[in-house]
Amino acid sequence: MEIRILGPIEVRENGLPIPLGGPKQRALLALLVLNANRVLSRDSLIDQLWGGTPPPTAATALHGHVSGLRKALGADVIVTRSPGYVLIAEPEQIDLRRFESLRAGRDLHAALELWRGEALEDVRFEPGLVAESARLDDLRLGTVEDRIDADLEAGSDPSDLVAELDGLVASNPLRERLWGQLMLALYRSGRQADALDAYRRARHHLIAQLGIEPAQSLRDLQQRILEQDPGLDGPPRGLRSPPRRRWTLVAAAGVAAALAAIALAAGGSSGEPEVPPNSVAIVDAAGGELTGAVALDSTPGPIAAGAGSVWALSIASSTLSRIDPRAQTLTDAAGIGGNPGTVAASEAEVWVANGCADGGIPGALRHLFTTRGGGTKLDGDPMSLAKVFRDDPPVPEEVTASQCGFAASGTSVWVSTNLHPGVARFDFDRASGHTALVSALRLPRAPTAMAVGAGSVWAADSEAGVVRRIDPDSARVLKDVRVGNEPVALAAGAGAIWVVNRQDESVSRIDPRTGSVTKTVSVGELPVAVAVGNGSVWVANAGDSTLSRIEARTNRVSGTIALEHPPRGVAVAAGAVWVTVGSS
Repeated sequence: MEIRILGPIEVRENGLPIPLGGPKQRALLALLVLNANRVLSRDSLIDQLWGGTPPPTAATALHGHVSGLRKALGADVIVTRSPGYVLIAEPEQIDLRRFESLRAGRDLHAALELWRGEALEDVRFEPGLVAESARLDDLRLGTVEDRIDADLEAGSDPSDLVAELDGLVASNPLRERLWGQLMLALYRSGRQADALDAYRRARHHLIAQLGIEPAQSLRDLQQRILEQDPGLDGPPRGLRSPPRRRWTLVAAAGVAAALAAIALAAGGSSGEPEVPPNSVAIVDAAGGELTGAVALDSTPGPIAAGAGSVWALSIASSTLSRIDPRAQTLTDAAGIGGNPGTVAASEAEVWVANGCADGGIPGALRHLFTTRGGGTKLDGDPMSLAKVFRDDPPVPEEVTASQCGFAASGTSVWVSTNLHPGVARFDFDRASGHTALVSALRLPRAPTAMAVGAGSVWAADSEAGVVRRIDPDSARVLKDVRVGNEPVALAAGAGAIWVVNRQDESVSRIDPRTGSVTKTVSVGELPVAVAVGNGSVWVANAGDSTLSRIEARTNRVSGTIALEHPPRGVAVAAGAVWVTVGSS
């Protein structure tokens, strides 16, 4: 058994994920994992799970969650010991313990490869886990800094480090150690003026936000750069490590005919990669630069990252393409029939909704197997969304369709329905291979977008200009949050919920702790999609064919990437941003 919390919480047995239940049950598991082999009292668990204000049924609910985890993991893993419970596991079974061991042994690259996102990503805002999530993320960043120091000391090509450090200082502008590393990498790349400009920018941030001057060590580094101190030159060039390869690959055109990848040709006099129409553009998440593209069938639309791959729908051909995000090659493409409208993916599951926003075609939900034989396989027949509200009179299927609201987490998926308007939750049971309707919630209108994060489901009502916060367990609306005009896309991550307001051409940031908008950021023309990753928020703008990059910590647009063709969807995986683009 492998227990992973350096990202969304996950338990795997023989390589397959084990269903872990809802947010509270996963939060309980996280608390037990963080204190593995140490007894946590019932009172302590109740206090941490409900933030010091437990409901009268808290003891009963705790017992139920423990029973659920025992059923999933085994009674020998979650053990009752007075005055509470303990999780029994060997250190090598827990990714955090392996990370700590590798970090102590200075195998920093291997340690950082264990991370799959933010620590405890799917439960980080649950009471009792907020401080620990922040501590682990800070530990990760400190390890990244240690690794960069080691790379600089070993003589790695400094120009390779500059792009990574540019992204890190943009996300962490008050981290002086990162600024110093960027200054040194720039100087060793022969960019003395840029190194001094980096010092100027660091000083500006520190004075503007904290009212302090840079530390003496950073001021000393600036002076040594001005003096061209030979001690800053690093190892002789002959001893330097070979540069890391930057992938710039594109799949051969025609997904039905070929899956092989070919090198992406440089375009124009600038040498920058071209983005062909009907493709997935690849943007380096650290440097914010186009690095390649993957060609698809015509009319590519929604895109999702999960289950170890990137998944892109081509609407006209009813094709789902699977991309290996590390090799940046097309590995599989399958016709999925019907009238596919959108795709969602979680840690191990992939889902497709048919009949999206089309009242004349039956709405349906498809689950895909992604781990059997390394390929993609449809899971049985489509599940109709016509009768999710069981106490209503039957609705003719020919006028029932799913809207574009669609989100997945773990083995659960939430999909919006047109008639009757609302949200339905389905859970997939890996043991039996069956998908079942769990709950359905009536709403005034079908959501046009959904996201899962901070222990809630968030559903956009584009007509009312609100985002509804929904409890995934009780299927009830907790709060309506007023955002901008015509919210059409949502993403959860970087400590917030991000809402694309198409009519306002803006992005609203919702603080999940308060359930209110704390910032509104202007982006490009006609934004249509949003994703979060690498400390940034990425917004696809169909009106001007651009990708806006918002730094999550500063709430400011730090870059705009020209895509040449209108974007349709965006996802983040493996240090890259994946953007589907059309032909006009």
